[in-house]
Amino acid sequence: MKPATADWIELAKRDFSAAKKLVDDEYLSNVCLFHCQQTIEKLFKAILEEHKIKIPVVARALGNHQEETWQIFREHGVHVVTSASTEQAIDELSRLLKGAN
Repeated sequence: MKPATADWIELAKRDFSAAKKLVDDEYLSNVCLFHCQQTIEKLFKAILEEHKIKIPVVARALGNHQEETWQIFREHGVHVVTSASTEQAIDELSRLLKGAN
């Protein structure tokens, strides 16, 4: 594993750890979701880094240009599911976070 890949994974682990600590606090649910999003984005970047795929500019990685990011993954054979409802996604994240404690 490349050092840069390991760095992205470590940063993702930190965000995931923060999300696990926040998952039961309804007042901070938006902060928990932010850390979940950051975890996913950093893991995507780790995959891209490891496979020598040019990483999109940070502001464009998942933010306002999601379709461009998905296209990069599709071009490299990664299947991307983008049709799940927000409620389904939140339920799944909550289940995963609670199970990871």
